[in-house]
Amino acid sequence: MPEIKGFDKEAWKQDEFGCLGLRNKLSNNLENERQSLKGAQETDLIKILGQPNSIQIMERKQKYFTYWINNPEYCKDSTTFKAVKIRISALNQVTEVLF
Repeated sequence: MPEIKGFDKEAWKQDEFGCLGLRNKLSNNLENERQSLKGAQETDLIKILGQPNSIQIMERKQKYFTYWINNPEYCKDSTTFKAVKIRISALNQVTEVLF
């Protein structure tokens, strides 16, 4: 399982919808360390980030996991939407991390 330096995975999971501001604080660290997630197995990704807020099934058995960082639809103090999308290959490996 990959390690993300300085990343508090429990705080990330606690802020499920991004309303507590924890994901926003952790997102810069995650963005800087995104290369460490590439090649990780889907199960390891879920151990690190928890269940995604949404899953988009793509062609050729690929999928995108979306984790909300800010979502004004759910968070009254948020005005902008921000998320990280992670592409999972047909082999269940992380191939791309998009902010």
